[in-house]
Amino acid sequence: MIEDTQPCQTSPHQVSDKFFKNMLQHPQAAKDFLQHHLPSTLQQHVNLEELTLMQNTFVDRHYRKKEVDVLYQTAWQEHSLYLYLLCEHQTQPDRWLPLRLLNYLVRIWEFHHRQHPDSKKLPLIYPLIFYPAKNRWKYSLDLQSLIDAPTELIDRYFLKPAQLIHPQPVNEFELANHPWSSTFGSAMHHVTARCTLPELERIFPTLNQLAQRGKIAYVIEVLDFIIVKGDGDPLEYQKLIEKHFDTPLEEQLMTLAQRFEQRGIQEGRQEGRQEGIQTQATQTAERMLTMGLPVEIIAKATGLPLEEILSIQITGSRQDG
Repeated sequence: MIEDTQPCQTSPHQVSDKFFKNMLQHPQAAKDFLQHHLPSTLQQHVNLEELTLMQNTFVDRHYRKKEVDVLYQTAWQEHSLYLYLLCEHQTQPDRWLPLRLLNYLVRIWEFHHRQHPDSKKLPLIYPLIFYPAKNRWKYSLDLQSLIDAPTELIDRYFLKPAQLIHPQPVNEFELANHPWSSTFGSAMHHVTARCTLPELERIFPTLNQLAQRGKIAYVIEVLDFIIVKGDGDPLEYQKLIEKHFDTPLEEQLMTLAQRFEQRGIQEGRQEGRQEGIQTQATQTAERMLTMGLPVEIIAKATGLPLEEILSIQITGSRQDG
């Protein structure tokens, strides 16, 4: 049996890629290449006498048979600067190269950030694309050319600083014109920024209006978030609900009562006191009795025995009398 001893074939592109990378690892060759191709205005600021070759590749694995890259770090006055050389060996021009290049640049910035975690800023990267192919390049290398939008919108919004939305206590105009956004935004502001209950109370009439329009699930979710994540007294939250909601529904109130109970249990466990859990359950049952809920629902929500709920009810009646 004769074994096949022929060596593995290497594509012409891979040979060229290796040659390109090897040549640019020679300091004098790299310097001459950059002097040849860098814009003169950039060369005035870049120190090509001190080029540091970075032994990394940032090309996608899928493209490593078609692309090869070389990264040099140098200095621009007291700043770091990277010169990124990408050899593009695809047989046909690729319109999506700007998007892929952006991905490579982000990887370089991430690499730099890992190497310099205390740095407050990222370095400038100047990319050069080497395209030694027969077919002429016919696509724009401007990332904007890939965006499907009117030019005026691209110029105004593309790659501009992101819009920051920092929730603040809402006013009547916002509640009237943006009831959904204003209510859940205020709920998050209350929980994360610890805004006061009077500020939070502004949204309750609007939540009641949404509930009257049949948006019960949304309202319950907002109240649930406030009760579970907020650090206010559950009794104060309950007072706001009783004050602003016209027609409480037993099923929904039971759900909220369960969340009161769960929060109390969690707080009791954090303190490591089973007695605290029992006390919280009893207090929740007392509040639910004042809301007029049936004892069966209270027992189900708090986990207390029905007999104990009845006992609490009798004790409360005697105290009222």
